[in-house]
Amino acid sequence: MKVNIIKRRGNMSLDMLRKLMNENNIDAYLVLTSDPHNSEYLADYYKERQHLTNFSGSQGTVVVTKNEALLWADGRYFEQAERQIQGTGFELMKIGVDGVPTVNEFLRDNGCERIGYNALYMPISQYETLKSEVNAELVDIDLYRQIWTDREFRETKSFSHSEWSDRTSKEKLSIVRDNLKGKNATATLVTSLEGVAWISNTRGADIENVPVTFAYALVTLNKAKLFIDTKKIESFIDELKESFEIYEYEDVFEILSNVENEKFILSPQTNTKLYKLIEGKNNVIEKDDIVGYLKSIKSKGELENIRESHIRDGVYVTKFMHWLKNSDLSNETEWTCANKIDGLRATDDRYLDLSFGTISAYGANASMMHYSASEESAAKIEKRGFLLVDSGGQYLDGTTDITRTFAVGELTEEEKRHFTYVLKSHLQLMNTIFPAKTKSLALDAIARKEVWAINEDYRCGTGHGVGYVLGVHESPPQFNPNAEKKLEPGMIISNEPGIYKDGKHGIRIENILEVVEHEYNEYGQYLKFKTISYAPIDLDAVNSNLLTDEEKVCLNNYHKEVYEKLNKFMTEEEKEWLKKYTREI
Repeated sequence: MKVNIIKRRGNMSLDMLRKLMNENNIDAYLVLTSDPHNSEYLADYYKERQHLTNFSGSQGTVVVTKNEALLWADGRYFEQAERQIQGTGFELMKIGVDGVPTVNEFLRDNGCERIGYNALYMPISQYETLKSEVNAELVDIDLYRQIWTDREFRETKSFSHSEWSDRTSKEKLSIVRDNLKGKNATATLVTSLEGVAWISNTRGADIENVPVTFAYALVTLNKAKLFIDTKKIESFIDELKESFEIYEYEDVFEILSNVENEKFILSPQTNTKLYKLIEGKNNVIEKDDIVGYLKSIKSKGELENIRESHIRDGVYVTKFMHWLKNSDLSNETEWTCANKIDGLRATDDRYLDLSFGTISAYGANASMMHYSASEESAAKIEKRGFLLVDSGGQYLDGTTDITRTFAVGELTEEEKRHFTYVLKSHLQLMNTIFPAKTKSLALDAIARKEVWAINEDYRCGTGHGVGYVLGVHESPPQFNPNAEKKLEPGMIISNEPGIYKDGKHGIRIENILEVVEHEYNEYGQYLKFKTISYAPIDLDAVNSNLLTDEEKVCLNNYHKEVYEKLNKFMTEEEKEWLKKYTREI
């Protein structure tokens, strides 16, 4: 179903929320961007914050008081949020900007004595921080259910992914149990939908672009219980019964209420309602996402499949680039360009879905990192500037994500300079060799060094983990100024620095990296990256005078590999064109 978006002055939902707050003696109410599994991308049913504010970004927190209605969003969404909340009664609070309080600081400093929240949507980590930082009574109450009454879940079916996994569910459960024993624990509740999909070798369609099914998995040293809508798994339920006891999705609350005397390890993203239910009769000895970590280190078979999927995906991106460079674009828009690349991916025999909604952004629109064009609002492509296309696919054998910024006509000197410095940043990280103990924040800084050199920066991380036929954003791997985690061989992570100039242009170059071993010496194990995305980086936008000899060699070697991997999939015309766009500089 479609989310009912507010397209008018005034906001009846906000008025209704304040009325319910008054009836329940609530001073402030939190509306989170979340679901019971703390999913990054939400099924339409759970898009309460978007329904209330009209803001469609993947992150954001709302606080409503008697007199104020505030939306907190991070730097990726400042421009987008400002546009979308107009006329809804909300004011944007820019996260990380000097003078802007955090959510908790605002609640603490504005006399909010009774704060309402939905415990089913709030991760325990957020609840505990809220409780420690705000001296107030926290009231678990679902007010929005009474406001948005015409929503429902869509009917879907799940499928077995065992054919594409070199490990059975029994083997994965054994690995999880070994980890529990190593931490002197006896149980864990897997609440992440991607974690449940991984451990059960299932995939589904409950969330657009993320092939998962709403489910929980309770794993103890002796048993494993799967909570899922059994109508969705009828075709392969016998396979699941080899590893799990099967229960209906909503049975998780009753079953957990009877579990006692276990030593749990729970993810800090576990929702507060389930966490408190478990904590009542059991001992939670550690907050750690065991399954999240295990699934981020891909197996040999998964890595082979992932590499293969990226080659095919690179073919579609390259064919799109050929079309873009050799077509009359006078009647093309951001929307038609997105449809073109989406259609190319959909021809793949192993195609399931996009891995996220394609970002096709022309000119100044690309300065919004998560811009989304509609058919009605899409900008026309002109014979100047850049078209940024960030896109990816979900295939039976892998999840892809790649960004290219294309010159579609004449470029200014500044545009070429910024593009080249983004390229320098990309190559710097791509070529980095580092000790295994290196924290991700240090690698993030290595990438930023080049754009910092011209007094530029970007309000996001440099890269994120990518799942295996799961979410396009996966933790724990990431490149981020605040990321303390280390990378390990077998992890898959993006390399996507950028420069974004409001009202002018946005530039991003993104490839996917595989973390691999380099060499071992007296300082320990060293690691490096292998790029597994293959598509030309637009040489029309490069000022080669700004590249060092080492950077030119790195770019030339990459383009040589692109040609070797892709040319056999091209027509003769495309092959000749590809030679030009992968030439040495």
